[in-house]
Amino acid sequence: MKIGLALSGGGTLGIAHVGALRQLENFTKIDAICGVSAGAIAGLLYAFGGTAAVDEFYAELMSTNLFSPKNIITLRSPEKIFSYVESILEKIVTIDDFNDLPIKFSCIAANIETAEPALLNKGNPIKAVMASAAYPGVFPVQVIGREKFIDGGVTINMPVTPLLRQNMDFIIASSVISLSKFAYHKKTSRAKVVTRAIEIMENHLNVLELAQANFVFKPPVGQYYWFNFSKLAHIKEIGEKYAKKRINDLRITI
Repeated sequence: MKIGLALSGGGTLGIAHVGALRQLENFTKIDAICGVSAGAIAGLLYAFGGTAAVDEFYAELMSTNLFSPKNIITLRSPEKIFSYVESILEKIVTIDDFNDLPIKFSCIAANIETAEPALLNKGNPIKAVMASAAYPGVFPVQVIGREKFIDGGVTINMPVTPLLRQNMDFIIASSVISLSKFAYHKKTSRAKVVTRAIEIMENHLNVLELAQANFVFKPPVGQYYWFNFSKLAHIKEIGEKYAKKRINDLRITI
């Protein structure tokens, strides 16, 4: 039986995927991984070196204090943060072709010119992952060859369908996207309304994709936003505790 793993996007919420990855590593072999945005970063690290690589990436982020309020203000430009993340990936993932990964890996980016989702699975996987994670309006558009990409989550944020097309027999999904309560009042900013609209769209798309998965990890991180950089450690802890409770359900299902 071929097992596929789908990892959703979610910005800083993506650190919650670590819990599922750790439990799966001790339980079963994954044949193919497809990720979007933060899920693409986690998926690439796992495909290259398991949770040891994921842990190394997280430790590197924490040691540089990259997302501290002071650094965010000092760096000013989101491009610099994006570049730091890429440099950490290059330090850990020491290959430059998808074919050299121990586990089959792919990620989703959105072609900004054609408005179509793109399954990236050839060439340099780090460049592909950065394209998948290029959140529009925050991080720069990524150019690969002649194509220009933004965050894959604007097209497919929960990549179950791409794994079905790869003929996986059993698909495990890890989704960190969920809708929290939203209190609207007259003073609510337009930016918050736009953010909420995007969350609603993502959630409905996710529901459709998750319905096709055989098993779903869904850590309760809905009270946080994709940009809650200061909450990384807590979000990671929530994901770890949740996955420990859910792994036995997967043992029964698979």
